[in-house]
Amino acid sequence: MSDVTLLPPHSPADRFRIFLSAVTNEFEHARNALGEDLVARGLEVKIQRSFRQEHDCATTLEKLHNYIRDCSAVVCVIGQRSGDLPKGDSAAPYAYMLPPGFTQATYTQWEFHFARYYKKRLSIYIATSEFKPHDPAPTGPDFPDLQQQLIAHIRANGLDRDYFDTPDKLCRLVLREQWPDHSGRLLRPNNLPHASMGSLFKGREDFLKNIRRQLGEAMGKVAAIRPNHAILGMGGIGKTRTAIEYAWAHESDYTALLFITAASTQSFETQLAGLCGVFKLAEGVTDHEVRLEAALNWLNQPEHHGWLLIVDNVDTDEAARAVESRLAALSHGHVLITGRVTQWRKSVVALELSVLDLDSAAAYLLEATEGKRHPQAEDEALARQIATDLGQLALALEMAAGYVNENETSLADYHRRWQTADQAVIGWHDEQATDYPRPLATAWQMSMDSLPTQGARAMLDILSWLSPEPLPRFLFDATAAPAGLQPLFEWPEAPRKILQTLTGDESADPQEALRQLRRCSLLQSAREASFEAVGQLHRVLAHITRQRLNQGDQAVTLTAALHLVNAAAVGVPSDVRHWPLWSLLSPHIRTVATHADERHIAEPTARLFNELAQLLQATNRLGEAEPLMRRAL
Repeated sequence: MSDVTLLPPHSPADRFRIFLSAVTNEFEHARNALGEDLVARGLEVKIQRSFRQEHDCATTLEKLHNYIRDCSAVVCVIGQRSGDLPKGDSAAPYAYMLPPGFTQATYTQWEFHFARYYKKRLSIYIATSEFKPHDPAPTGPDFPDLQQQLIAHIRANGLDRDYFDTPDKLCRLVLREQWPDHSGRLLRPNNLPHASMGSLFKGREDFLKNIRRQLGEAMGKVAAIRPNHAILGMGGIGKTRTAIEYAWAHESDYTALLFITAASTQSFETQLAGLCGVFKLAEGVTDHEVRLEAALNWLNQPEHHGWLLIVDNVDTDEAARAVESRLAALSHGHVLITGRVTQWRKSVVALELSVLDLDSAAAYLLEATEGKRHPQAEDEALARQIATDLGQLALALEMAAGYVNENETSLADYHRRWQTADQAVIGWHDEQATDYPRPLATAWQMSMDSLPTQGARAMLDILSWLSPEPLPRFLFDATAAPAGLQPLFEWPEAPRKILQTLTGDESADPQEALRQLRRCSLLQSAREASFEAVGQLHRVLAHITRQRLNQGDQAVTLTAALHLVNAAAVGVPSDVRHWPLWSLLSPHIRTVATHADERHIAEPTARLFNELAQLLQATNRLGEAEPLMRRAL
C-alpha cells in the first residue's frame, strides 16, 4: 500500500484518526497490511512518512507531536529495533514529556511518549522473538539499549499489551478492538505508488500551480508533462514525481487518485483493466476485455465525477495514440500524462518541465543529507557546485544524496570523488550515441563504485534486464509468494544460487544485495497497494547498466535474469488460482524474454513466451498472445 491512504470524512469533526507507530525496517509489511485493514473500515491512518511539509512546523518531530496530540488513537507496534534519534536539538521542547529515567528517545519512541502524555487511546503490540523482521538487520541507526528501556517501562507500569509472531496475527489482534466502522462511507480509491516527499520536494511549486490552472475546475481536461525541448535524454528530470506530488497536493480536490503506466500499448491496457482491483469491480472475471470495459465504465459514470488519473511513462507514439483513443471520451475527471512524446492532439495541454533551479537543487541536497553527512562550513557553496555538476537533474540529485548518506561522508569528499569519476565517464560517454546526459552517467558511476559487495553489483546487472515495473519480493524470496502459492516453488533457493554462481561468492545474499542497492539509491522504493515489492529500477539506470556491460557479460547476466524469472514462473498460467503470481510477474517475463529473443537465447526464453501466451489467451487477449506463440515456436 502507499504510505498514506486517507478516506474522506463527512466533516473534520467526525474523523477517527489513527497514528500507526512502527520501525519501518522491522515492520514495514506488517504495518502496511494492518493499515490496509484499518482503512477498509473507513478510518484515517497515518504513519511517520505520511507528513507533508507544513509552514508552521519546522521539524518532523513537531509534526508528529501535533498530529498525535490531536488524533483519536495511537497503535504502537514494538520490536527489538528503535529507529533513529531526532536531529539536533529538535527534541528539546518536548523533554518534559519523557517519563522519569528517560533522557532521550528515538522518533518511534517519541510517538509512544506523546500518546501517553496526551492520554490518547493507546494500543501496544509487541513482537515475539519468532517474528521475522521485514529487513534481517537494521538499515539505519539503531539504539538497542533505548528500546529495551522502553519495553521494560511498559512492563513495569503494567500497561495493557498483546504479543504477536506474524503479520496476520498482528492484524487479527488489532481488528478485535472496538474500532468505529465507517466503511459505509464513500471510499476514495487511491493506488499512488509513492507517498509525498514532503519538504524534500522542492522547486516545483509554480509548476504544480500551472498544472492546476491548466486542468482547472472543470472535468474532462487532459495535460501532459514532458521534458523541456532543451532537455535531452530518457528521463531523470522528475516527471513522475511531479505528477504524484500534484496528486497529493490536491488530494482533497479529487474523488479518486489513480496511477497507471503506459510504456507500451499492452502495458497501458493491462493496467487500465487492472484498475478494477482498485475499484473492487469484476471480481472473479477473467476476460481482459470485460475488465477493461468495466474500468472505463467506472471512470465514465457521473457518480464518480472528479477523479484524477496519472498515466506515466508514455514514451512512444504508439502508446500515446492508444492513450488518446481510450481516454478521449472520458469527461468526469482529469488525466495527467508523463512521458517524452512531444506530439499530442490539440485537446491535450503540453506542460514542459525543465531541471530544478539551482537554489532548489542545492537546498534538496542539504536537507536530504542532513544528519548523515559530515558537516562543514562550506556545505552551502559545495551543495550549489554539486547541483551544478549534476545538471540539476532530480534523479542524479537523489543518487548523490544516497551516496553521501550511505557513506556518511562530506559534500567536499563527494565533490572530489565526483570530479575523478566524471573524468572516467568522459572516456566512455558519447553525447551523440546515448540518450541520457553525462551527469546522470557520472552519478550512476559514483553509486556503482560505492557498492560494497560484488553481489550488489551483480544484482544490478540482473535487474537491468527486467521491467521498470515494481519487482515482487517473491522473485527473490519464495516465502513472500501470494497466499497458498508458496508450495509451487520447486527451487526456492534459486535466487541465492544464481547470484552465488554469477559472483563466485558462496556468501552472496540476494536480500543483502537488494538492500545495498536501495541504500545507494540505485533501486527506488515501490510501495504498491496490492503486493509486497522490493523496489523498482529506473529505466535510465537500467539502460546505463546494460550499456556498460561488454558482450560476454551481457550474455551471462541476461541468462542469470532469465533463470531468476523462470524459477519464479511456477504454477499454471491459465489457472485463475495462480493469477495473483502471474499478473505480477508478466511484465518482467515479457521484458527479459524479449531481450533474450533479440540475442537468440532459446531457453528458457521459448518456455517463458509460451507460458505468457497461455496467460493472455486465458484472459481473452488473443491479439497479444498470437505473436508470443509464434516467437516461442
